[in-house]
Amino acid sequence: MTVVIPCHLGLHARCAMKIVPFMKQFRSDIQIRKGSAVVDGKSIIGLMSLGASYGTRLEVEVMGMDAEMAQAAIEAFFNESNYCADH
Repeated sequence: MTVVIPCHLGLHARCAMKIVPFMKQFRSDIQIRKGSAVVDGKSIIGLMSLGASYGTRLEVEVMGMDAEMAQAAIEAFFNESNYCADH
């Protein structure tokens, strides 16, 4: 699935600190890709290393026991953008 960064300041530390606990509630492995870079969706450092700015499209791959549920929840999470400190 593809998600778009809705935060005007991009994917910065405060955003990552809200995304990671959300992702960690799922048992599935979550990988996030920006171009050729692939990071663990449950890693603050990984997410920040993507350098994702406003409007950046990220590919999210979810694999595991609760993948279907996790994928739907992740998509909703990014669409709501409540995790952005600048909204």
